[in-house]
Amino acid sequence: MFLALKVVIVKMLPFDNKSELQVIIDMPEGVTLEETAALSREIGEYLRTVPEVTNYQLYIGIAAPFNFNGLVRHYFLREGSNVADIQVNFVPKGKRKAQSHDIAKSIRPDIKEIGDKYSARIKAVEIPPGPPVLGTLVAEIYGPDFKRQVEIARQVMEIFEKTDGVVDVDWYVEDNKKKIVFDVDKEKAAYSGIGTDSVAKTLRIVLGGMTVGLAHIEKDKEPVELF
Repeated sequence: MFLALKVVIVKMLPFDNKSELQVIIDMPEGVTLEETAALSREIGEYLRTVPEVTNYQLYIGIAAPFNFNGLVRHYFLREGSNVADIQVNFVPKGKRKAQSHDIAKSIRPDIKEIGDKYSARIKAVEIPPGPPVLGTLVAEIYGPDFKRQVEIARQVMEIFEKTDGVVDVDWYVEDNKKKIVFDVDKEKAAYSGIGTDSVAKTLRIVLGGMTVGLAHIEKDKEPVELF
């Protein structure tokens, strides 16, 4: 009776008081790793000012080590110059009054404000207290025409963004990218003793880099690649 009359309010899966939080950063596609690093460091400097935060780790261009959210939400697949993860650790539960959910709520507006300066999408991701889900609220758009799917998805996303209580809105649509085709003049290249494969290898190094060796650091278990 108390439940029906709303005298007592219950929650199926109440918020748990965790000791960690993950900040997911998605910069516009095509930005450099240095730009993503600049945003990540700025958010990190802000986290230093939060009393409940004991330390944090930046993972720029790669995903953070495997955890529950990484597995369920596929964060472990994230890689590229426009992505970053920040693993945030809180002081022990007995040494703070605020619960992890309240801390997440308090820092979200500030890290979002920092992200907005870089046109980035920022998510303050808590470890869910119950069964794994892709997101608290998910809309899936199906249809025969991909262009129309994207249009409808954009409209749905705008509705989410205007809805009170809905935060960290994002979608799984990649931005359009320019395609550059290098047409090798094989005759001229041959006169210079250059093969098409040499041109392709050079471009691959320019665009993606190349490992030139390994650095064996005394305190690290794994060697570090040198580019």
